[in-house]
Amino acid sequence: MIVRPSRRHLLRSAASTLALPFMASALPRSAWAQVPASPKRVLYYYVPNGLQPEAFNPVSTGPDWEADPERNPILVPMDAWRAKINVITGLTMPSAEDDKEGDHARGTGAFLTSTLIKYTSGSDIQNDTSIDQLIANELPLETPFRSLQVGTEPGGSTGDCNAGYSCAYTRNLSWAGAATPLPPIVDPVLLFERMFGPSSTGLSADTVARRAILRTHVLDHVNDQIQALRPKLSSGDALKLDEYLTGVEELQARLAVLGQGECADTPTPAAPTDFATQLGLTHDMLVLAMQCDMSRVLTFMFGQSASNRSFGFMGVADAHHQLSHHQDAVDKLEKLYQVETWILGEFASLLTKMDAIVEPDGNTLLDNSLVYFSSEISDGNTHSHVDLPVILAGSAGGAIATGQHHRADGALTSEVLLATATALGSTMEGFRDASAPYPGLLIDPTAP
Repeated sequence: MIVRPSRRHLLRSAASTLALPFMASALPRSAWAQVPASPKRVLYYYVPNGLQPEAFNPVSTGPDWEADPERNPILVPMDAWRAKINVITGLTMPSAEDDKEGDHARGTGAFLTSTLIKYTSGSDIQNDTSIDQLIANELPLETPFRSLQVGTEPGGSTGDCNAGYSCAYTRNLSWAGAATPLPPIVDPVLLFERMFGPSSTGLSADTVARRAILRTHVLDHVNDQIQALRPKLSSGDALKLDEYLTGVEELQARLAVLGQGECADTPTPAAPTDFATQLGLTHDMLVLAMQCDMSRVLTFMFGQSASNRSFGFMGVADAHHQLSHHQDAVDKLEKLYQVETWILGEFASLLTKMDAIVEPDGNTLLDNSLVYFSSEISDGNTHSHVDLPVILAGSAGGAIATGQHHRADGALTSEVLLATATALGSTMEGFRDASAPYPGLLIDPTAP
């Protein structure tokens, strides 16, 4: 027997069915002049296997840096974003150094913890609380998710993944504690369901029918609320609402396609062309999570540490990790530059999506956020943790000065991480081996 949901259940469910962006004109008229400040967010964006310094590092420092197509080919996609980013080169990560093999695992383990991980492939893993979790724990709980961990490649946290180091170190960025990695959600469908509600996969026919009726009633109720809200909205907010609802519907439709086809139930990795689709969808949902204030602290793994993903859709069939061991071979370096340029181009697309969303304070979502982009190593051939590449995009609502190329000359990645925490309002005075934020990034709010 199909049971119709109660009105109370509908009303309670409607509030959590669809998160809407903030619209100032939906506030009571008495509050129109008191629009609250837009929240600050941070996204830590990890890419595996390094970024070749000789093709990444700009020659000039300061505000006059440029991405030269000959000298810095992989940085060219970022040239259009010079005013809203900082490029930081010359950084080191001493917490990833040891006399053992396993530089990928140590670099990824220390990426957000700045801690030398314990050498083990067993259950006795040991790291430290990552910077994203320290920030999340300080922020007031005003979002559905204190933090979100997102990735693209599946795999558990047990076993040996890199020269005797546990897979926990190579497949996770976020750590809630020394022995508690927080695995990323790697399926864009599951990520969408976590944010907007579960699907009906694997459920009985009766349960599916009940859920369909409930969802229809709830969505009808939400739609009624939205229609009642429209007369109160300014033309700008009405347009914002329409764009948002259209975006959610399109995203849901695109996600539905991923579950179709003959290979939907096979455990084999998706075809390379599917990865480009998966990455674009995941970027969309990261933006949606920030836009709807579902979380203000996010991490993203473009791939697992030492990822062997291939990029056949762009003519590079070689496995990424193996290609990064180029041994200075010109043909391998050219392919590697091609892959890394594509990665930076996709990152630029993410920034474009963030910058297209205007928030109530007049800034864009990118302006009110920070995106920390880097890798666990610099040159994949030497596995070096020196001269690490970092792009810091956005300004956290004006807390970070942008438009510069900083040549760090041995400064620590932990100093930049501490600067991101400070920009979000954290009160921590130091972070592991960093006693102060990286100089020149933070804007003094008391300065004239």
